[in-house]
Amino acid sequence: GGYGKMIEIRHNGTYTTCYGHLGSFSTGIRKGARVKQGDVIGSVGSTGLSTGPHLDFRVKRNGRFFDPLKLEAPPGRSLEGDGLARFAAYRERVWNLAGSIAPGEAVTLSDAWSRVSARRASDGTAPAPRG
Repeated sequence: GGYGKMIEIRHNGTYTTCYGHLGSFSTGIRKGARVKQGDVIGSVGSTGLSTGPHLDFRVKRNGRFFDPLKLEAPPGRSLEGDGLARFAAYRERVWNLAGSIAPGEAVTLSDAWSRVSARRASDGTAPAPRG
């Protein structure tokens, strides 16, 4: 239908998440398959009444769609100590990488990291992270 290739995941008796306009399903994804957080379930596509490649994400509560931004999720785990420091370093790497690419520009990940490394070398900041 209009939603194209779609996957619905039932999380419990109350919530279901829906992923529409998918280009393809991952191997092993079929009706009744069990998935866990982090599993790849499909790829972005432009099926159904889509105007271009994207993922249409929706949430149902008791069988009815609702605004997922109004979902009151349980509080997450707080990071402290080494975990917080590692997260902050990773976040900094991502921001530096994103800042090295102009809007609409296509570059390889390797080229983007090279730009970050060169910028850090020229302005005397810390060496570029590995990996």
